[in-house]
Amino acid sequence: MILTAQHRLCLAGLALLTAAQAGSFSASPAKVVLTPQAPIQTIDVQNYATQDVQIQVQVQAWTVVNGLNVYVPTSDVIVTPPVLKIDPRGSRTVRVGWTKPSTGPEMYYRVFLQEVPTSASLKQNTVQQLLRFSFPALTRRQKDPLAYKLNWTATAAPDGKWTLTVQNTGEGFVNLASVKLVRGPALTPLTVEIPYVFSKDSRSWPLPPDAAGSGDPLTVRVQVGDKTEDYVVQVR
Repeated sequence: MILTAQHRLCLAGLALLTAAQAGSFSASPAKVVLTPQAPIQTIDVQNYATQDVQIQVQVQAWTVVNGLNVYVPTSDVIVTPPVLKIDPRGSRTVRVGWTKPSTGPEMYYRVFLQEVPTSASLKQNTVQQLLRFSFPALTRRQKDPLAYKLNWTATAAPDGKWTLTVQNTGEGFVNLASVKLVRGPALTPLTVEIPYVFSKDSRSWPLPPDAAGSGDPLTVRVQVGDKTEDYVVQVR
């Protein structure tokens, strides 16, 4: 699976602009899993451009707080080399290593690849689009995925507004590609801003008015990989 860049940062030259350049690179695989048996994995970074590309690689610990991604520096997972220069149409290998393998709980990180301007591009009167993307890295005690366990509840606030919450009480994360609310024959898609639900973590969504108080059984239908799973929601 190839992970392509999604976020573009525009760097304007100080002199008269005469042309535009756009970097183009990708990395695979799109996820790294590190275990005590295999604490080092590699990713291949491919440069599709006709000029050199220079990329800075970093790893940060990844948590979700109040529905927002939070990244902090870490030394538990490292990358080498942290900066790489790739020839036109060339490729390089980056090693991702777990420095303190253990049999503890599953932990989550993101590997960031940020294109940086080369000395040649800085000398030219150009606008260069610098690419940046990231992908997940996990540390866990075994190669096979750990089991997730989802519990769904709907609760009402004093103002009558309902909230749908999923709690993952399992040992492994789950990636919810889609979440749909099922009320009788009606199917209502919910916006999934952060699809990952980590072990011992939760996510919440506001529900339509009277969604859980209509008298119809309340169910959610989620897409996990190529599987569709239905869950009965506990109404509180």
